[in-house]
Amino acid sequence: MTQTKYRQQGKALLWKSEILLAKNTYLLGNSVTVTDNGIMPFVRPFAHVDYDIFYSLP
Repeated sequence: MTQTKYRQQGKALLWKSEILLAKNTYLLGNSVTVTDNGIMPFVRPFAHVDYDIFYSLP
């Protein structure tokens, strides 16, 4: 699988998270859950694979 394909999959996950966070303080409501803590380790590395592309995304 190419870097572009992985980026597209990651972007889809981040977009779903953004939609949830637009409605709530945390992913599943107004209090932190294991889901919020579990996803965090994946967001930062995704951002740092290609910093310029990540920060140019909407």
